[in-house]
Amino acid sequence: MILLSVFVESFLGLIEHFRLGTAKVRHAAQAVLYLGFAVASPFALPQGANPVFAQPEDWYTKAQYEAASWLSQNTDPKARIAAFQSGIFGYFSERHVVNLDGVVNPSALPYYLEGDIVSYLRKERIDYLVDWDGFVDQVDLKSVQAELVQVFTRGNRVKIVRLIWQEDAQDGLEGNHLRFPNTMAEGVELYAELHCD
Repeated sequence: MILLSVFVESFLGLIEHFRLGTAKVRHAAQAVLYLGFAVASPFALPQGANPVFAQPEDWYTKAQYEAASWLSQNTDPKARIAAFQSGIFGYFSERHVVNLDGVVNPSALPYYLEGDIVSYLRKERIDYLVDWDGFVDQVDLKSVQAELVQVFTRGNRVKIVRLIWQEDAQDGLEGNHLRFPNTMAEGVELYAELHCD
């Protein structure tokens, strides 16, 4: 609506600048422009578009709330959680949630800009990554053991991914998860630990 007002006022400024018509003509032109935009706006959407105002009232936050509730009920109270959209997760999960967007948490910004948010997750000892699937999917989790533990699909899709850091693994195992070596030498050591008595 603000953009519409700026456009109309700019158009009317041009009319006034070139002295096109009287004040009544300018006011009539303003009314016609606003009315025209109001009538044309619904038709400007692509066919089949689902505008935000047509969604149920809580479509935007339903899956986030469900994910936060799941975290509250299914994770250790000391679990560290990270999210790009951290507000709802932090409030309703009652867990320590680290914001990854780089705006609220400027210490994450250099990692985000370098495309290496995983190093920041490791540095902060994050146990769970949670957010809309688009945000979670953009994080390159190849260098860490990551287990998709839950997906919530009411409204937006929200994923919860458990992160298992190599340093946390005991004797090469963490629950049912194997520790993966980062180097060949580390792989040989791990093999020797597990297969040679």
